[in-house]
Amino acid sequence: MLNAMRSWTGWDCTALPADGAEVNMLNGIPPATELPISEESSILEVLFCRQGGFQLEMSNGRRLEVNAGQALFLPGRMEPFRCRFVQEPFQGILVQEDEHSALTSLCALWPSLGQSLPEKGLGCAVIKINLWCEALFIALDQLPEERHGYFCALKVLELLYLFHAGGAGIFQASAGSYYDRRQLQTVQKIHDYMLEHLDQQLTIRQMSQQFHISETFLKSCFRQMYGTPIHQYFLDRRMAKAAHLLCSTGQTVLQIAVAVGYGSVSQFGVAFKARYQMSPSQFRKEGRKMSISDYF
Repeated sequence: MLNAMRSWTGWDCTALPADGAEVNMLNGIPPATELPISEESSILEVLFCRQGGFQLEMSNGRRLEVNAGQALFLPGRMEPFRCRFVQEPFQGILVQEDEHSALTSLCALWPSLGQSLPEKGLGCAVIKINLWCEALFIALDQLPEERHGYFCALKVLELLYLFHAGGAGIFQASAGSYYDRRQLQTVQKIHDYMLEHLDQQLTIRQMSQQFHISETFLKSCFRQMYGTPIHQYFLDRRMAKAAHLLCSTGQTVLQIAVAVGYGSVSQFGVAFKARYQMSPSQFRKEGRKMSISDYF
């Protein structure tokens, strides 16, 4: 998973020091398309999600959803899967360790532990108790930055302990309603269509008719796939595009307003200020001083 995350240039991927593990902070705008991921058989990975969210779809159709305040547990021996980010911006910490080395370290504390994960274990799973992850991030905020990687590597060992000690209650092996591949592909096409037409006044009824699905199905499936209601997602994407244009082009505020579907500067200004707590002009001025990722 780490290599796939590193391949995306739209966010900051910062290596954190840690002994015996690779720890990376991910921060910024995630990819809008799916990331195909193949896990190495001997690698254990944990992704702690602080902001944003994503979904995994396995080759057998099973899906997992990870939201802010949760963590993804990825042991070795995983089949290939696809990862789709459903909320932005994203902030998290990805820890990668050699599975055997991690178990050896844990054995030093718990000598009776076996030298491998159970063959019939949970496999890929979500840490579903938010307080566990919340405590992790609270602790990180109290530690100096140079110790963050070490602390996260230690928390991976804690998860391994819980896995072996019968603490499976904190893991969630599956989530959400089942949709077949054709249904998911249809909603994905609608998602892509929305991103290509941010300047238009799209409605749920119009899109459901155009793509031949019911309005109720579109709303429920879209929310499960992308983590937010379709109308809110459309608005958020409009504002994200507007913010990008303000900081990266010389277009007027009116031109940008039209590009994201607003007929007047005043209407656009109200929506933009509700999202970023400052006017478009103020945002552009501040954006020249700081990275746009600081605002997401």
